[in-house]
Amino acid sequence: MKSCNLRRFLRSVKFSLAGGLAGMFYLCLAVLASDPSLLAQEEFGVPDGETGESQVRVSFGSATAHADATVEIPFYLTAPFDVGVVESALRLPKGMLEFVKARKSEVLESRDNATLETSVADDSNDKTLAVVKLSIRDSSDKGLPSGLLALVTLKVAADAKPGAVKLDHQAIARATTPGSKNIAGVVAESPQISIAP
Repeated sequence: MKSCNLRRFLRSVKFSLAGGLAGMFYLCLAVLASDPSLLAQEEFGVPDGETGESQVRVSFGSATAHADATVEIPFYLTAPFDVGVVESALRLPKGMLEFVKARKSEVLESRDNATLETSVADDSNDKTLAVVKLSIRDSSDKGLPSGLLALVTLKVAADAKPGAVKLDHQAIARATTPGSKNIAGVVAESPQISIAP
């Protein structure tokens, strides 16, 4: 008789625990749904009031290349609002990678007011690096489109050894409004060139 009562008691405790845990789970969901700022806290390193989706991203795509050959890497802009100017600085190790040319993507080519300018100079802090600067702007009030903006061609040296080369990349962006300041928190994603054996 005592054993039967004990079993019944344990079963009721088990059910109340399961119900309690389920209740806690649903309570947590309700709290998160009522306060979206709690969900935003999962985006570590993002300033208050900004999410990963609200940031401007400027990036070069990575690629695999061969020694003594050219390789083309894409240049992208991702922006949740109108951006009128993007300026990018990509550092290349001299004697391994050399800038050949940059051309507009088809989307950018179709925009009458969009321009692409490039320049190459020695890095003022490190003479072993060359700095390739890209300046893309749209003088209309529409701004630059998000997506592929340009394609950059690099030449790999004939004596380049197999391996991965991570290139330093910095970028700034400005809004379409004339005289506007640099947009804060622009994320510049760096490419990697993998030189195949």
